[in-house]
Amino acid sequence: MYDEARPQYPPELIDAAISLSGIPTGGAILEIGCGTGKASESFARRGYSMLCLEPGPNLAALAANKLSAYPRAEVRVTTFEDWPLEPEVFDLVIVADAFKWITPGLRYSKSAAALKPSGALAMFRNADASPYSDSAFFRELQSIYERCLPRSAADAPEGPSSGSVAESGEDLFDDAIERRYPWSVTYDTRSYLNLLNTYPDHRLLPEKVRNRLFAEIAALIERNGGTLTKSYVAVLRLARKAAAQGISD
Repeated sequence: MYDEARPQYPPELIDAAISLSGIPTGGAILEIGCGTGKASESFARRGYSMLCLEPGPNLAALAANKLSAYPRAEVRVTTFEDWPLEPEVFDLVIVADAFKWITPGLRYSKSAAALKPSGALAMFRNADASPYSDSAFFRELQSIYERCLPRSAADAPEGPSSGSVAESGEDLFDDAIERRYPWSVTYDTRSYLNLLNTYPDHRLLPEKVRNRLFAEIAALIERNGGTLTKSYVAVLRLARKAAAQGISD
């Protein structure tokens, strides 16, 4: 259900990561936190050599199955922190959504160490474009959350900051580029609830609270035609390994 529910990444983002990084034909990619392989497959089908790291055995198994048609792609069950560094082997390091969970500082230093002197780091994620901020639907959705969630859950702190190259790795990477790609997905009631159930802050709610929340959201969607269109902005941030570490002009 997780693999089915989570959104893909638009082809334009994948194309930009490849072109902006300058990765050569058949080059080597290291992916941090590949999950079920949604992004991995988009790169593997283009013929790149891929080492995909994923700490969750179940997610890694799904990714390995998805990538089984690509003999140059390998999925390894490990965290990025525990992965034995292969220095200056990779042309491109990619990470989709998972960078915020990696130890600050290490995420940039180890990525830089794994890259060839001409390599690049590409981080990408799907951000919520908040399509309902001025709509009656959004106001009613917000009221459902306010009614259903206990105050402690509503006030719970978010996960670690995703950070950026500019914040904590400016001495390791240069020439940061950001690109944004708006897109959208239309969900029916079941698929939207499946999506919500992949979010940690929803999945970890007490069962009684989650059931009530989902029931009210389902009723709202059904009252509004049985579908909703959710807008996303896919954000790509790409930076090259700093000249001081080996890039030549």
